[in-house]
Amino acid sequence: LLSDLEIGHRIESPALHATILVDLPDFDSTAVAHRQVVENVLPVVDAVVWVLDPEKYADRLVHVDFLAELTPYEGQFVFVLNHTDRLGEAATIVADDLERLLVLDGFEAPEVVLTVADGPDLDVSDLIDSLAERLDAKRTVVAKLATDLRVAANDGWHAASATLSDDEDEARSDEIGLSAVTFVSLAVEAIEVLSRTEEV
Repeated sequence: LLSDLEIGHRIESPALHATILVDLPDFDSTAVAHRQVVENVLPVVDAVVWVLDPEKYADRLVHVDFLAELTPYEGQFVFVLNHTDRLGEAATIVADDLERLLVLDGFEAPEVVLTVADGPDLDVSDLIDSLAERLDAKRTVVAKLATDLRVAANDGWHAASATLSDDEDEARSDEIGLSAVTFVSLAVEAIEVLSRTEEV
């Protein structure tokens, strides 16, 4: 995956297990290449964290020229308002305004999380909780789909096998036999997907 995305600089950490974090270029840049990198990454990642700061969160370039075009991916997005320690009691007001702007961009229910990413008041706990919930939800959906596939494949295999035993046409038998093998393959793949979701 990293090679396909042409990501050369990599840092490994045993704490991340099977998680890959990709640091994207600044999306408030006018560089066309930056937008292309983001568009290449979106189809293959589980979640994207958009980090905005209090000074630039309302920048027109960020909203109209960039984020508004990405609303179909809303389910993958978490929006972060960083450096909220600089805002004091006004942090929630600014966060509400960011949410308002995102709705104007076309997002239906944008998730805005407050963080302080460095300094003595470091606090990214809400972001950690948000990502854990979002990724757990995705695993739940994948597990449900894999279970449905396993059940359908099992039923299909039994149906194909029953037809195979009663069919006297050799060509037809080969066709049904191939169908049965396909259903078995689907079931095996579904079980592998289920085991991967349970391991994470």
